[in-house]
Amino acid sequence: VSTNKAVFGLPGNPVASLICFYKYILPFLDKSMSINEKTSHVYLAQDIKIKKDITIFLPVIIKNENSKDLATHIKNNGSGDYNSLVGTDGFIEITSKDEIILKGKSVPFYSW
Repeated sequence: VSTNKAVFGLPGNPVASLICFYKYILPFLDKSMSINEKTSHVYLAQDIKIKKDITIFLPVIIKNENSKDLATHIKNNGSGDYNSLVGTDGFIEITSKDEIILKGKSVPFYSW
């Protein structure tokens, strides 16, 4: 029996749940209401080191310098560290096969 209802499962850690909500559920709801999704891009204010071949979401603070929005990654203690989001503007998404993402690279940004 088809009910045509969407069901979402979210992770148990609060930061992971919040990011998944903004990344997956809100765009689904927008699309279901015929609202066009707007993806912003910002520039990295510092180099970021990551594991190869992985997508990561990092909380950031945005500063505008010389008409460019620069994202500074905020250190945190993992997806259970809800306090690390205090004062952040949103999060960035980084997908790369490189271990170091260089300062100045444009990356997708999701505002809270």
